[in-house]
Amino acid sequence: MPSLWRLYRARHGPGLDGSGGLFADGRWHKQGERVVYFGGSPAIVVLERLAHTDADLLPNDLRLARFEFSEPVLVTKVEDFASLPARWDKDENVTRKIGSQWRQQGASCLLSVPSAILPEGRNFVLNPEHSDSQRLRLVHQRPFAFALDLAWKRLNLGDTTRRHQNLLKANAQLQSQSRNPCRCRAMLASRSKYLPTLSRAVLCPTASQLIGQQISLPQHRPRPRFRTFFA
Repeated sequence: MPSLWRLYRARHGPGLDGSGGLFADGRWHKQGERVVYFGGSPAIVVLERLAHTDADLLPNDLRLARFEFSEPVLVTKVEDFASLPARWDKDENVTRKIGSQWRQQGASCLLSVPSAILPEGRNFVLNPEHSDSQRLRLVHQRPFAFALDLAWKRLNLGDTTRRHQNLLKANAQLQSQSRNPCRCRAMLASRSKYLPTLSRAVLCPTASQLIGQQISLPQHRPRPRFRTFFA
């Protein structure tokens, strides 16, 4: 039996009840279905987390855990269950339908699927409502933190689409305040993390001028802490 790996937040726990699937769609399930996602190796779960989370939003209470089944269980390989289209990784509606069909069939508690990020790697989908899922046991877990250089590279690369949308939103706000340098300066300060990727071509005239003049942006100053003294 394969070892299953999962990277989860300590405050939320392993999440083996699959309740996360009740609130949002996933690649292999529809909203309202209880499922738990695992990786076939520690490397793949770290890669998946890094790819699907903004680097500046990475949690600081992660746990890397390994799970195993106390007794052998049936594992369904998705390639044997359904025919994956050539661009299955680009169409989540197709994979959700396959995952839902596997779950409804109930032949096994575990579905083996290729990783959309690294197809040579394997992920696993657990149906916690299947009777065999009760055999899953936590073998080992430890605190996990991303290396700073890896997180920094992820922050610089970012999600191109999401970053582009943020830039467009920031520029629209800058355009609306272009006649007021003070308001424009404040907007630039609130969007300071995007400045390395902003170009003169997408900035409003006032913002471009402010950056060109290298006017220092206001820094965050913590509120003073008031102490109460008792006689």
